[in-house]
Amino acid sequence: ALNERVQLATGDIVRSTIASNVNNPNVNMTGWIKENSASQIFDQEGVSLQDVNNRLQAGRVYFSQFGAKSIEQVAGFDCTSIFQMAMYACAQAKKQLCINVPGTYKVNADGAKSSLIAAVTLDSTYSGLTVVGEGDVVIKAIGSNDDFFSMFKLTDTKNIQFHNITFDGNGTKYFGSSNVNQFENGFSAIYIRSNSDNAVDDVLFYNCKFKNTAESAVTSYGSGGTALPHYFSNNIKFLLCDFENIGTHGIGANEFKNSAVSLCDFKNVGMKRLVDITGSGLAVDMSGGCEDSSVSLCNVDGAGGGFKAETHTYSSGTVDQAAKRITFSNNTIKNLWKNGRYPDEDFSIFYGIRLNAIECKAVGNTIESYSHAIWFSGKAIDCSAVDNKIRKTELANTDGIFFENSADTYGGNSAYLNVVKNCTRNGINLQGNRNTAVGNKVSKNSIGGIHVNYARNASVKDNEC
Repeated sequence: ALNERVQLATGDIVRSTIASNVNNPNVNMTGWIKENSASQIFDQEGVSLQDVNNRLQAGRVYFSQFGAKSIEQVAGFDCTSIFQMAMYACAQAKKQLCINVPGTYKVNADGAKSSLIAAVTLDSTYSGLTVVGEGDVVIKAIGSNDDFFSMFKLTDTKNIQFHNITFDGNGTKYFGSSNVNQFENGFSAIYIRSNSDNAVDDVLFYNCKFKNTAESAVTSYGSGGTALPHYFSNNIKFLLCDFENIGTHGIGANEFKNSAVSLCDFKNVGMKRLVDITGSGLAVDMSGGCEDSSVSLCNVDGAGGGFKAETHTYSSGTVDQAAKRITFSNNTIKNLWKNGRYPDEDFSIFYGIRLNAIECKAVGNTIESYSHAIWFSGKAIDCSAVDNKIRKTELANTDGIFFENSADTYGGNSAYLNVVKNCTRNGINLQGNRNTAVGNKVSKNSIGGIHVNYARNASVKDNEC
């Protein structure tokens, strides 16, 4: 009979697809199918798993083949589960997922704000995945306030690439008390958090756009809020990407190794005030645990600050997680926020580049800063600023290059061959231990050229003032 079910000698359950089926399915499967046949498993759009498998075998796979619809095609259509399914299928089949219909694709996740919540999570089963957008493709966070922490979370996946995709966090409004302003909706576009050292490895974002995220567009561990241990992620790269209208950092990287940000544009980054007015956001923060990484050939036009490499302190001040060997080179930084993005806000960053780590470099950058243009902070060790062009600072009593006073266990920092002018205090303010200023050209600064104060074992020579 039609739809009659029979258990085979193998234990499999089969179902008859025709009436009056006289074939013995143990011998002849004509007119019978297995109950778990891929051809009988359908998604919400009526596409069978067998159809998907066939398409995977055929070559490049299109997102529309999984039943995906943009919100322009079907208002409110939610692609969250389809992204999860399509990405998994393509990774398993080693095929490229192409979002071939231009438009806006919705992602969402239920639950209260939490670092554990993401619309789509990519683990080891997604390794090898490449997602490519054709035309103007936008993945947009749509939901109620704080529905999810991130749009995509990478936990222990390798060899992942995103090309030509816009990630829109949909953050548009401010709310909260007088000293805490935040966006509504999704917090971050990408959350990278390895479950063990180098569990996330070889990730590329190429020609992607990130916009309207309430927190950092790309984030990892927080500076001190996430309990140790923190695990490293390796070889994370951003090439030819744009970041615009970002609440905190464009890229908030902690525990990244061998990573690079190159040829990226940052505009209107650091648009919100953090708790207790501790500051706004930077274009790129390569701090706590970042090693052997670089930011180069980028343009920052409107931000709470430019770049930073910093040692973070954990466990109530007992554990230092240092950034090491980070290089910021050939970048342009300008239009840092003055008294905040909005008239009633005062941010406390607005420096060009801050070096507060070990063996980090600022090389060949052009900086128009509001506060110090290049700042060697109190935990900087063997850092250097070379061949930078500092065109101005604006905040009263700020220096082109500021060596902060520090304990004798820190220092050994140097400024070579920089051109520094139009600063509101000194061209170079040298404090601390074992610091050096050699071969710099310093002019047109309000108070002095090179000021040496609270310095020990300093070297100042061959400068032009």
